Amino acid sequence: MHKTLVIFVGMAAAALVPAIGLNLPPTLIDGTSLSMTNILFIPLAYMFVLPIALVFGVPMVVLFDRLNLVNVWTAMGSGACVGAIATIVIRLPAPPLPRDLLVDCPLGLLSGIVFWLVWRWNYPDRLPSGDLGSR
Repeated sequence: MHKTLVIFVGMAAAALVPAIGLNLPPTLIDGTSLSMTNILFIPLAYMFVLPIALVFGVPMVVLFDRLNLVNVWTAMGSGACVGAIATIVIRLPAPPLPRDLLVDCPLGLLSGIVFWLVWRWNYPDRLPSGDLGSR
């Protein structure tokens, strides 16, 4: 698959994590079952999450790819940074609340892992030394 397509498929898959993750806490905390409202909220959340992933995530991937540093650690760090940036942008002009960062940064980190899995699936031989899963 062409590298540009891999990046966009990876970003699309990674954006699903926060779109779904933003729906699970009320269900898990209240102990209620997943309702139709929660399920219908996923595409709506995805429409807001995907542009943030593309605007902030693609430049990071391009930079790390140019430096041959796309690995699980840089993907997790970049995802957490994008989660923090998203929190800051959402809360503007007020400063972000710590509880927002405690939700968005881990979701970003998980999104980075999903992106890395898509990248690793398509480029299994492009592992820098010291990467997780290197042979």
